[in-house]
Amino acid sequence: MADHSKHQLPKTLHSMNAYLGLAGHLIECGAQCTGGIFTDWHKVPDWDNMGFPVVECSSDGSFVLTKPPKTGGLVSFGTVAEQLVYEIGDPQRYLLPDVTCDFSRVVIKEISGVDGGAVRVTGAKGLPPSPDYKVCATYMDGFRVTAVCLVGGPRSEEKARRTAESIIKRSKRMFKQLGLEDFSAVNIQVLGAEDTYGDRARNKGSREAVIWMAVHHKQKKALELFSREIAPAGTGMDLPSGKHSYRLEELAYTRSGDKGDSANIGVVARHPLFYPYLKKHLTSSVVEEYFSHLIQPGVHNAVKRGRKTWETVVSKCKLEHRAKT
Repeated sequence: MADHSKHQLPKTLHSMNAYLGLAGHLIECGAQCTGGIFTDWHKVPDWDNMGFPVVECSSDGSFVLTKPPKTGGLVSFGTVAEQLVYEIGDPQRYLLPDVTCDFSRVVIKEISGVDGGAVRVTGAKGLPPSPDYKVCATYMDGFRVTAVCLVGGPRSEEKARRTAESIIKRSKRMFKQLGLEDFSAVNIQVLGAEDTYGDRARNKGSREAVIWMAVHHKQKKALELFSREIAPAGTGMDLPSGKHSYRLEELAYTRSGDKGDSANIGVVARHPLFYPYLKKHLTSSVVEEYFSHLIQPGVHNAVKRGRKTWETVVSKCKLEHRAKT
């Protein structure tokens, strides 16, 4: 690479690093960009033979993303755009050790006539790297146990919830008798009751539900005691038996992810005509209100917008509800 001036080379290196960083970002999670967890999953063929992504890089700062021939999956604007907005936070300042990436002007264009699909990706820009590093730290913080149990029959949701609450109550009473501390954290969800939707659950009752519990305690002994109370719960407790509206998935591709207690939600308009409506209605306050059952009160949600995409970053998710949404 020729150095035509003292100022062009660093700029070119930053842009090159950003372009390579974008390629790595798109393929780092394997088949996620070839239809693995696509919003339009029903359009993705041959899941049992899902093809992994292949990137062909060019010196002009563009690359082609495809997959091996005769493999399942799909490479399209939608599959790649979803992965572009996956866990990047601010698309204008995606931090890597050697470059700060600006992905807000990235263009994804489908290439016709390629078996399984292919796209050309251009437009990544690079800025000098941050003076800071991202650090992951591991430390001892007690013990965790999860339990899953199927509940069938009439009023199964109600029965499942009461079963779980009774197991916790019974365990706490035994902790007190043995001089043990209380749980550090308890999470109870009833799968099949739409607990992940909070107040917007529309479940009208089911004859089948699954209890999912996760508990945290400082002492292993306490959780060993808790784990022995799961099976007896089935026999040892007294339990009873004008305007048009659209779903977001009809107007946009979406992808979410989380790091620690921060969740990242990426949105890509399916058509440029949809963008003004999404921009008007999908505001920070709307996102915060919708996920209020998962977010600690008073947390600020930053919305970062590009021409056709934007990111919502939700920080300080409640520990007991930390899950991909």
